[in-house]
Amino acid sequence: MRILRPSLIKRRAILGGTAALVAAPFVMRVREPMAAATNTQKARTHLTQPAAAAEAHYNNLTLWDDFDTVETIDVNGTQKAGFNWWPFGWPTHANPGSPAPLSPGHLVVANSVVTIGTERGAKINSRMFPSDYSTVSTGIGRTFSNGFYCEVKMQWNPNDGQKRAGSWWPSVWFWEEQYALEQAQTTKYGPYEPLRAELDLWEAPFPTDKPGTITPCSTHQWTDSYSQPYGTTGNVNGNLIDYTRFNRYGLRWIPMAKNHGTGRLDWYFNDAHLPVAPGPSVTYTAKDRLAATDNGNYILLIGTPGRWPLRVDSVMIWQ
Repeated sequence: MRILRPSLIKRRAILGGTAALVAAPFVMRVREPMAAATNTQKARTHLTQPAAAAEAHYNNLTLWDDFDTVETIDVNGTQKAGFNWWPFGWPTHANPGSPAPLSPGHLVVANSVVTIGTERGAKINSRMFPSDYSTVSTGIGRTFSNGFYCEVKMQWNPNDGQKRAGSWWPSVWFWEEQYALEQAQTTKYGPYEPLRAELDLWEAPFPTDKPGTITPCSTHQWTDSYSQPYGTTGNVNGNLIDYTRFNRYGLRWIPMAKNHGTGRLDWYFNDAHLPVAPGPSVTYTAKDRLAATDNGNYILLIGTPGRWPLRVDSVMIWQ
């Protein structure tokens, strides 16, 4: 997620080449959604594996939620295991106590869609650090490491940004869990040693952006005041994007160990590969700062400020 502060330094790395990945997609039978035992979601008898996942040989569906029920979300702030999502994340230095239950202004699940941030800013996270946190080992829920393909089907209206209640925007991103915990334990950013990574799957455009453009997809390596962003802005296949329709946004991460010593990040829109400057993919080797990407366990976060609602139809992660 983009963070606005004057000390942010943006740089680009000189990137190496990419390796070709070829494999045929297949159809995976999913017997039950991955959630709590009490989850009443309808079973998806067939779920087609995205080509981007198949090409990287990511054949295991490790997270799937189509929000047919609110039971996969800890809406009452129990801070207990057995959910896919915890809306409150983790305590911070400013808010060390347990969270209160959600209100409809934070989050609503209806018609197999979760709507976040109708009136109040909110986010859902794949991992939760309870109030007695001290290390990442106290957390519950999922993290994702050693590569993945994540796809989120979602919708929002850029014009709602004119009414937003906050300085941020609808976003889908991954934080390395130690980085998230260190933010909770300190009143300032960094220094983070070793480097901590953030992978941004997607960020919403502002109403002032060119209509139909793709917003930045980026990766950051955080230290005290350092970020290494990569982004793309343009049209998909020459067509303007209608963000008010449900579209599928994807991020694929292939670590160095799985790609002959070259790590790789690729972004997708409705299965179309998005080139990123200097493109077509973000790549890195062991000598690059981005090599820190391979060191972490990542928490998936989806959030938006109040009065700029984000509607999510489904989330999947293949590994």
